[in-house]
Amino acid sequence: MRMIALQRCTPGMRLAKTIFSVDGRVLLAKNIELTESLIRKLEQVGITYVYVQDPRFEDLVDDASLPEELTLQAVANIRKIFQEQAQAMQNYIAWSKFYRQLDDIFESTYREILRNRQTMLCLNQIYTYDAYLYKHCYHVGVYAMVIAVRQGYPKEKVREIALGSFLHDIGKLCIPREIINKPGRLTPEEFEEVKRHTVYGYDILRQNVAFPLLSAHIALQHHERLDGSGYPRKLRENEIHDYAKMVGIADVYDALVSKRVYRDAMLPSEALEILYSGSGTQFDTNYLMTFRNSIVLYPVGMTVKLNTGETAVVVDNNTSAPQRPIVRVVEGADGQAITPYELDLSKALTVQITQVEL
Repeated sequence: MRMIALQRCTPGMRLAKTIFSVDGRVLLAKNIELTESLIRKLEQVGITYVYVQDPRFEDLVDDASLPEELTLQAVANIRKIFQEQAQAMQNYIAWSKFYRQLDDIFESTYREILRNRQTMLCLNQIYTYDAYLYKHCYHVGVYAMVIAVRQGYPKEKVREIALGSFLHDIGKLCIPREIINKPGRLTPEEFEEVKRHTVYGYDILRQNVAFPLLSAHIALQHHERLDGSGYPRKLRENEIHDYAKMVGIADVYDALVSKRVYRDAMLPSEALEILYSGSGTQFDTNYLMTFRNSIVLYPVGMTVKLNTGETAVVVDNNTSAPQRPIVRVVEGADGQAITPYELDLSKALTVQITQVEL
């Protein structure tokens, strides 16, 4: 199993992992042989990388932390809630149903997090581009839940964090699509409108008695920063609820490592460096450390470029140095295949990952 950029795929390669559509349906199943036509179709729906079978990496095991079925169902349900909310608005009956669906997602995810309490979290399912918002909301929820669990929060507080996280961006339903999906730089007026999604989301959630008020505050405050540089109210330090501080970290990280229509994905280690550059000024240092120690930055099977010019594949992670995994080098700096050899980047300190295939 190896993750490679779609642009490097060639006819005859076989998928090692199933690819899903925005509503959780199978787009292409595992073991399907890729053709020119299938590769073009994947490109058209926004797929930028795939997992393919490779005899050099038959020993690699998928390190996804949550069962694939759980993640698929969660993302599909969050999508359904977003879509129905756009139609139902303040329908109390609908919101009672939404709450039950979200609570089911929480319960299933919480059980898995507790079952794998000592395992570093890895979220690496492949979705089409139009699933970004719903996948992002679920990922942020899971990251925030892991921070809370490892901080010793009781289940009911973790539930409040999860419910707010899963819908933290629901206010984006109120922003014109042409602004949300704009490929270029936003105008100052457009950016001001985007920032209002926090208030819109809070208003949507707080007016529904089925939804916890503290969870609604996550939608309002997840862009606030400790130094007052955030929005919408420029809150500082203890004026920001702890739930929002956790979600703010998860939100920024997942956004930075995701490929968007207007920019490429950032290296996971670079995203973490950006978060740490704001440690104590923008982001809570304690929660940030817990987050760093809880996640896999480079999933097993990911293809990476090294500063030596060589191409390698991640084969294992170092829990004490997540930004420096163990890799198997397969191509030389000239792009030619070489006899594979393994390199522990936590020991080879002059060698760094400079690029990932996403």
